[in-house]
Amino acid sequence: MTLRWSLKIRNSQQRLNRKANRRAHYLIDQGVKSDDLVGLCIERSFDMIIGILGILKAGAAYVPLDPSYPHDRLQFILNDSQARTIVTQSTLIDSLPVTNQQIVTLDSSETKVLLRDYSPDNIGRQNLQLPPANQHM
Repeated sequence: MTLRWSLKIRNSQQRLNRKANRRAHYLIDQGVKSDDLVGLCIERSFDMIIGILGILKAGAAYVPLDPSYPHDRLQFILNDSQARTIVTQSTLIDSLPVTNQQIVTLDSSETKVLLRDYSPDNIGRQNLQLPPANQHM
């Protein structure tokens, strides 16, 4: 019983890692770079966890944008953070105060098809375009 439960958890962790890696590769192709700030506006769900991990694996930091926040609060956070990319769900796009940010909808059918073509492998250091170690952060 314990072995079966352990294997089930391990399988779930591997699935989560593969999905996050695909999203990280996709975000890098969309122009997200190391140390970028990426807005994340997703309902609380498994997809939110995958989004957070994908952003972090792409070398960026995420700026939490709670969909329940008032429009003015979201606008303040986006202006203050200067996030150039927002990862969201298609149902939430209209509630975001978007000015010139790139919008990445992870639940659109087009994006889901594209994500299948990305590698489930971890991001290599060379893909992150990191500056030399003595200049990073």
